[in-house]
Amino acid sequence: MYPEEIREILLDCWNPITMYPVKKMSWVRTKSRGQCYPTALLVKRVLGGKILRGLIMGEIHYWNKLPNGKQIDLTSDQYGGNGIDAVCTPTGERRNPNYNNKRFKILWHRWIRRVKLK
Repeated sequence: MYPEEIREILLDCWNPITMYPVKKMSWVRTKSRGQCYPTALLVKRVLGGKILRGLIMGEIHYWNKLPNGKQIDLTSDQYGGNGIDAVCTPTGERRNPNYNNKRFKILWHRWIRRVKLK
């Protein structure tokens, strides 16, 4: 599956429940807003690779480095990106992904249902 295909499905899966709580007010403006961590977990589970961490506009942000070395950020449009390519410089890596994260679990179940409908 290609990142563009994953993002297209995620547009139907993201909602205020999967969003970082502080940012719920801005969800309508950009669906990807506050979705970086559960999205990075989902991409790691689907495509493999690593979860990168960095600061952008004073906020902690997460995105992915694929096994082939390419960095992708399916939520980069919240920072003016195209929703596929990374726009942030990594400062570290999330070494212990939390697949028990409540927002990830909700996003994952929504993802699975949506993929089965395709």
